[in-house]
Order: sequence, then structure tokens, then C-alpha cells
Amino acid sequence: MQDNNWPIEKVAWAAGFFDGEGCISARTSYTYSTRRSKNKVMIAFLVVTVVQKDKKPLEILEQMFGGALRLNRNKTGYPIHVLELYGQKAMNMLEILLPYLIAKKSQAELALTMKNDFQPGKLLTQEQIIARQHWHTQMRQLKSVII
Repeated sequence: MQDNNWPIEKVAWAAGFFDGEGCISARTSYTYSTRRSKNKVMIAFLVVTVVQKDKKPLEILEQMFGGALRLNRNKTGYPIHVLELYGQKAMNMLEILLPYLIAKKSQAELALTMKNDFQPGKLLTQEQIIARQHWHTQMRQLKSVII
């Protein structure tokens, strides 16, 4: 993230664009619960994705919030641009956009409740694993709600 002192119009634009073209996901992965464990457990982690045919709006979001911008292809083979933000960058973006979000506001609020639990490079406690599994379930439920 380059700067967070953007004009309110730019932040409101970014929120509106994200509301329409973005996605807040609780992706899952399987990892070992401890370094010596042979038992894998599911963990959920935050991913914010924005997909668009036109690269320019995603470049603006990338300048504002960081992330990884790449070219992909949709199911029909048409080229599309994808911006993804993980972990802290995703949290920062959601915190800044939250006051202006409408469609994704409840998902962003849920994602931000897990803010203190996302600490890269740290092994998860059993309590954290259960909390992330619950968070993942709640996020999926919010995505099924039509407003």
C-alpha cells in the first residue's frame, strides 16, 4: 500500500468498484497442526480478489492497496485481469473501504473480526484452527445471502 491519504472520492470509487467486481473469500488450505504432527488440519485464510476485463481500474487498486495483478483466462478462454490481496494487505484494504461498502459490507466486517488472528509465519493453536473453520463457515453463509 503506497499511501492511505487519498481523496474521499478515490476511496469511495474504489469501494464502489470493489462492491461490484470484488470478492472476499475465506479460502481453505490444509496444514499440519504442529511442526512434528502427521495430522493435517483445515485452516481458512483471507483473500480479496477483483476481476475485470479492463486492466486500468485494477492498476489503480494495485497502486492504492498493493497485491498481485495477473492476466488469466475465464472459462470461455477470454483474457481477464485478476488482482489478489492476501492477509494484512487484504485487511488494510477492507478497513479503508468499509465505510463506503454496501453489498460487501457484512463480509468485510466479518473478515475484519479475524484481524488479530492473521499472523504470518506463526503456528496455529487448536483454538485458532477452530475459530478459522467457524469464520470460513460464516463467510460462506454470508455469500449465499442475496440483498
